[in-house]
Amino acid sequence: MSAGLAPGSAAAAPLVAEGSTTAAAACGLSLGSVTAGGDQVRRQATATVPPTVEPWWVTADVYAAPPRLSSTLVYEPAIANTNVDGWVVIGDSMYRSSYNTGTDFQLEGAPQLERLGGRWGTFVAFEDAQYWAPPTSFYRHNAYGLRNDGKLFRWTVDTKGVWHSSGSYGFSSVKSMALIARPGRKTPS
Repeated sequence: MSAGLAPGSAAAAPLVAEGSTTAAAACGLSLGSVTAGGDQVRRQATATVPPTVEPWWVTADVYAAPPRLSSTLVYEPAIANTNVDGWVVIGDSMYRSSYNTGTDFQLEGAPQLERLGGRWGTFVAFEDAQYWAPPTSFYRHNAYGLRNDGKLFRWTVDTKGVWHSSGSYGFSSVKSMALIARPGRKTPS
């Protein structure tokens, strides 16, 4: 089973601070995982007072072979559907995963898997971080992978999507990793 957190997909909910009549936006977190049958399940938690958690919703049959590892999946709502995009490891290969859902959260069209490459069978964690600072043209995209022997790898991804190794570092006692801050995913035009 893979799990991902989707920062930036949090819905704003009105909050009123004690003694104030001004509403503020509540932060939230979208939690997700993939079932053994290849279904994508998600739940939204929002930091309202008291906190609220939406029921699970399921997108059925996303993956024929369920991923064992994923990056954060980003949900980008459009007028009539939502695009879901991220990285998944299926078997020994890394894929760029993308699919669309309707307002009922069910697939619209076939999911797209674009193979990046193999030899991912020994990785236990993976995440990518993209930063774009409009209106400037500054753009940075890095990817991080943790192997089962504690070795941490970093790649820089250029604007054409080509991955370049930025090195690796050995930490034999490290068993997991977390990316603490991550701005929303944007691609420069």
